[in-house]
Amino acid sequence: RRFRRGGQLDAALITVSCAAIIGFARGASTDMQLAAPFCIGMLGWYAWYETDKKFWLFDLYFFGGAATLAKGPVAPFMALGIIFLFAALRREWSLLRRTIWWPGIVLYLAMVLPWFIAVQHRNPQFVRIFFLEHNLERFATDRFRHAQAIWYYIPVMALALMPWLALACSALWDAVRTSINEWKVRRNPDRYIGNPRTGDAFPEFLVLWALFPVVFFSFSESKLPGYILPAVPPITILCGDYLNRMRKRGLHIRLLAVHALMVGT
Repeated sequence: RRFRRGGQLDAALITVSCAAIIGFARGASTDMQLAAPFCIGMLGWYAWYETDKKFWLFDLYFFGGAATLAKGPVAPFMALGIIFLFAALRREWSLLRRTIWWPGIVLYLAMVLPWFIAVQHRNPQFVRIFFLEHNLERFATDRFRHAQAIWYYIPVMALALMPWLALACSALWDAVRTSINEWKVRRNPDRYIGNPRTGDAFPEFLVLWALFPVVFFSFSESKLPGYILPAVPPITILCGDYLNRMRKRGLHIRLLAVHALMVGT
């Protein structure tokens, strides 16, 4: 509602009815416990980007801490990767420096360190097993026998977005085109003379957020479906906004037909 008024209910309903969300919300894994706070934290960061109010950075650090407690350092790594690409695309490098906020870092460490210290004290092998084996080795090697082809997450993502795949593809492609057009316009500085913000950044942010987990984990030697769960919410948010904008014009009959077929299937 804060970023795209009018499409928030559609986005919420599409999110909770995606196959991946339904499945992992009922599964015995920590993927949902990572994805949910990670999503809230990233939206909090974008709220800070738009408003420059430090309050929203607490959102990033608090929910980033919750996501770290769920599944380790992959949460802050993904957040930093997405923010870095966003800053690079828009050439706003000061974002990286301003995102590193000491009160937020203190909050993050206060949430995360007591648990890690307590577990390490009780289990002396924790650092080696959790950080080295279940994070670094899981990414770099096939030690846990989950090797898959580099294109593995393409069909996984398609199944994750069912039955909304057709709409998701249209919404994502529309956001990509919008982002490319916005990038082309930004190359002409005269277009934004007197404006503090270079256009609408939300589609770019959501596209980068959706693509980063999929691309990053495609290079992992160990692949499991839940790894790309954090990429689902930005796509469903784009779907809600896309439906809201297309409401007066209506969706193309071919898109409706494919969507109906997928829902029926």
